[in-house]
Amino acid sequence: VKRELLPTLEYLRAHQKNCKIVCGFRDILDEKEAVNDEWLKRDTDAALRRFFDYVLIYGEKHVYDFASEYGLDQELAKKLLYVGYVHPDDNLNHSPFKMPFSNGLPTVTLTLGGGGDGDDILKLYTQMVAEKGTDLPFNSYVLAGPFANPESVREAQEIQKGIPQLFVKDFVSDTFTVFNQSDLVVSMGGYNTMTELVTMGLKPIILPRVKPRKEQLIRAEVFKKLELCDFLAPENLSPESLMSLIIQRLEKKDKPPVFAARGLSEFRKLFVEGTL
Repeated sequence: VKRELLPTLEYLRAHQKNCKIVCGFRDILDEKEAVNDEWLKRDTDAALRRFFDYVLIYGEKHVYDFASEYGLDQELAKKLLYVGYVHPDDNLNHSPFKMPFSNGLPTVTLTLGGGGDGDDILKLYTQMVAEKGTDLPFNSYVLAGPFANPESVREAQEIQKGIPQLFVKDFVSDTFTVFNQSDLVVSMGGYNTMTELVTMGLKPIILPRVKPRKEQLIRAEVFKKLELCDFLAPENLSPESLMSLIIQRLEKKDKPPVFAARGLSEFRKLFVEGTL
């Protein structure tokens, strides 16, 4: 970030000839022009060429061709290894969880990740729920996130008091169990959450942010083309449009194509083979 790694990288290149130096990038960073401008300002291109043996891309080339999309030349493109999307092992122990609803309605979960940048969506979503009141045709479990605006969370919990189909929580330690008991998940477009959802066989509704970068919007567009999600861009997002899409999706009950996250197994393979 502040070039603090440069002395270490220079030392390794000069004195540890057998040390393989690797860096990694998410599947999508931002629009091409923004990435190119930032790399130029930070001398990222030169650093990748000089110091790194491999550049790992935590995604699939057929989903988003990192080299092509960001205009990398052949020399730099040769360093790229697409290791696949990274998702925790399925055999992890998961916490016991039961949805706090018993009315037989389908359950929609809203997740805002850490919550620090989800305040507008939290307010819009709870406004949508409040407008329906007790006539809300589905249950809604809201995960505001540990870094959500406390005042916004309190306001949402006040709305919850008059609507038994609504439950607002700031944090759970295991989102897998929550998503696994949801008929539909509404989410922002961050890498971790989207990878987790589509790997679980869920087809989320994505509400991507576009500031400070358009990474989430691009990911939503790419995944939409693969029929892995639906999304509403900020200019199309309103309580009415979101409610309409939720109802449509609950009625349709469609599932996405199988999406395998091979990232962890590919890491193991690269280490065992001695590539890394």
